[in-house]
Amino acid sequence: MTVKQTLSGSDYFHLLLDRKMLRNGLVGNISRIHLELEPSAGLIAIAEQLDQNPTFQSVSQLQVEHRWPLLPFWKKEKGEGKNVLVQLGLSKPEFNSTVLNRKVDNENGLVFIDLCELEDGTKHVVISMHHVLFDHQGMMNFLHALADDSKTFPLFPEVEKTSALQTLKNAAYMTVYMLSRSSGKLGTLADKNLKPTSIPKFKVIELSEEETTQIEKNAWQAGSRIGQSAFYISATAQIVNQTLQNRNQNPPYLWFSVPNDQRKKGTAGHLVSNQLSFFFFRLNTEELTTTETAVSSINKQLKAQIKDRITERYTDLLNSLRLMPMPIYEAMVDLASNGKMSSFGFSDLGTDKIHLSEFLGAKIENTLHYPPVPSPPGFNVVVSKTNGKLKFVWAYFDEAISEKEIQEIELDFRSMLTLLDSQSN
Repeated sequence: MTVKQTLSGSDYFHLLLDRKMLRNGLVGNISRIHLELEPSAGLIAIAEQLDQNPTFQSVSQLQVEHRWPLLPFWKKEKGEGKNVLVQLGLSKPEFNSTVLNRKVDNENGLVFIDLCELEDGTKHVVISMHHVLFDHQGMMNFLHALADDSKTFPLFPEVEKTSALQTLKNAAYMTVYMLSRSSGKLGTLADKNLKPTSIPKFKVIELSEEETTQIEKNAWQAGSRIGQSAFYISATAQIVNQTLQNRNQNPPYLWFSVPNDQRKKGTAGHLVSNQLSFFFFRLNTEELTTTETAVSSINKQLKAQIKDRITERYTDLLNSLRLMPMPIYEAMVDLASNGKMSSFGFSDLGTDKIHLSEFLGAKIENTLHYPPVPSPPGFNVVVSKTNGKLKFVWAYFDEAISEKEIQEIELDFRSMLTLLDSQSN
């Protein structure tokens, strides 16, 4: 059965990232939500409830169909789509290598749920989702629908009418914009031809309410006025740059993009399809010298891009590129950055709007969001805030950054976030 819905330009872009990741030996462009449950949670009972969940069954049956020169579209495959597995007695290494590295794909289902009990008695739910399916809000809507099957969301967004001529104008504008800001000399932790043999690792940095309050105060003091993202980005950029300098690499600048949610504000909206665009930033060596100079540069670039409507125009570029065969699309994307893509990945998930304390009758003790880890850049950072506490997740490969380097930059990162106020007094 064909679903009368085409992929968004952002969906198609995530398929491009998936293609590049698979070629480099990775499992693909997959995000995961990890729920740590109370030890008394009944995993078999949870699995039985999930098998009957209408939203899970509907999403599990979705596939992407692409017959160029037609636009890529969604279709549903007949079947029960029961991609749920209960595993008991897993060791922590087994959990990391199999569950946190599970592959989901177009042929076998774009979403999979692992219900696990580890050797230490802890219980876990890991929802592995291909990024072509969901942006972050879609993932949270999906999680909410799984936890309570009475909650329903529209499967796809409403299709907005757009002017073909305006779309082409914006696409042309953004093509010139991107090529004129060549990022081929950007600093990166992972060589563009790196094919990692290790599995992704995830470092969780959780801050207390007191630390979070101080960090937000420091962000304001450093000049981060449109939220705190510029402050968090500057700290991330500085630790990446410091790592490169410690390796005797002195790139002239770092270049990276930051996703921007294009959904209508104030509504939870639909499940499937990414509604994302991007802001683009370039920080040179001098701007990375201090937090204040980095934040100032980010602010200036952000304001200029808002004024020039870059995110709206880039959306039109992404939508127009859906007509490109994937090999040509990939060559175009590689052109500006010489195949390096970016210096690091960064995403601010904001304050969780959906607060779940239970999952199908089991108490949730902690919630973690694991991003995909493309190589390059081999280092991806997400930040979120729940219950007044900030949480950073670093995702990386050993080949991109060593454990020794991770330990060193964690100390620097915490200091940059928490000590700015005292350093300025």
